[in-house]
Amino acid sequence: MKTISVEKVDEILEGFEAPGPWEGDELAEVLDSLPHRKSDAELDAEIDRLTEAVQTIGTPDGPAFEAINELGQATALLSDVLRSSELVDDIDLKRNMLQLAVRGWILVIGTMMAEDVHGQVIRSLMSASMEKPPEGDDAYEILTAIMLIVAVFVTSSMVYSHLGTRHLATTIELTLEDPDFTSSASASSIIVWLQAQLGFPEATKRLTELLQRLPRASFLYNVTMSLTLVEYRTTPDLHRAKGLLEILVASTTSGSGGGPLEARKGDLERQAATKRFEQSRRSYQERIRQGLGEMAAIDEITEAGAALGD
Repeated sequence: MKTISVEKVDEILEGFEAPGPWEGDELAEVLDSLPHRKSDAELDAEIDRLTEAVQTIGTPDGPAFEAINELGQATALLSDVLRSSELVDDIDLKRNMLQLAVRGWILVIGTMMAEDVHGQVIRSLMSASMEKPPEGDDAYEILTAIMLIVAVFVTSSMVYSHLGTRHLATTIELTLEDPDFTSSASASSIIVWLQAQLGFPEATKRLTELLQRLPRASFLYNVTMSLTLVEYRTTPDLHRAKGLLEILVASTTSGSGGGPLEARKGDLERQAATKRFEQSRRSYQERIRQGLGEMAAIDEITEAGAALGD
């Protein structure tokens, strides 16, 4: 089976520069352009479109697809067993299983990355998901970057799908205390992303540590910032939102060092960033309240219609 080692995946992901728009006017433009909460109908339409695109590919053949499929199934099975281990008291066993599962998911990324971007599987996926695949001298580099992004996002979604259970809170935290495990930037990122998506209180501290560790221009940093922003906008927990806001502001503004003028400039910069993030969250949360109100109104109309029918 052709794949790339965990160490090589770490090297590639840490060296892959993909700076995000986290400063000044770029940040303001991103926050202004972020979509409001989509309706269920919009989400269903998007899922239908993606499903139809995938179905047009058919079933890819070849060793690359078989390798990804076999490794993915084995790792998913291990993850599912761990997710169902709520009654197991052996915390060391569960920690070792979690580390093996995360290592397996990283190897899934490596297996995807080992596929030639001009191979049949990748060409089929690109033609189904892109109106016009890149061409020219830099097409290979562009396709390689796209493949890397797709591999990481697909795998992180699979991790959440198979390991997303709240009873693993202690196991996840103990895993992050293991220096041998956290020496891998990929492994640390995947497990911290899972912790944040599950809404665990420890995630605020872990996100801060991860962002301080990762190079600012790296792809992993950009993904971590994006996840933090999504969690901040969507969480109904005000205390958690406050902690996530502090991370976002600290990560998108300069420090308060220097003389009084520099300190004042830093304060104004942080105030402006705070205002932008808070406004973005309010916009999203307001759409949620409107959506709930619309659902309640529909329920009332339905109940009234049913009563008239009786």
